[in-house]
Amino acid sequence: MISIKNGSMQLGQSTISPRSKLSQLKIELSIEKYFQNKEYASYRLTHGQFNYAFFFRDDDITSISMTLREYMPTSWNDSTEEKLLIQKLQHDKVLNKWFPDGNNIFNWGTVTSMFDKKSWISSIWISYSTE
Repeated sequence: MISIKNGSMQLGQSTISPRSKLSQLKIELSIEKYFQNKEYASYRLTHGQFNYAFFFRDDDITSISMTLREYMPTSWNDSTEEKLLIQKLQHDKVLNKWFPDGNNIFNWGTVTSMFDKKSWISSIWISYSTE
């Protein structure tokens, strides 16, 4: 669960927050580099019920994508829009549990459940403010 107060969350012994640094997380977590393009990079981690993708600009975290593993398609051939929309509904339930009042915009950033048809993914998206 993510903290409404400051946008932090606990993963094992590590705390992820809007102030997290790539250099710190590479040491604390076994994150795997997924993509790098100049100053932008993404790293992956499977932990508990979620697959995580962490996005960085230089050393600063900018956003996190969280996908419930239980509802992930097993292959591209198994991936259908219907299954991804079911996964999005499960993500919506998680957010309703975390934020029962429906507020998902905070001074530290936003948390949304989304289905992106172009990239063919459903996830919980945490965007940290850059200020």
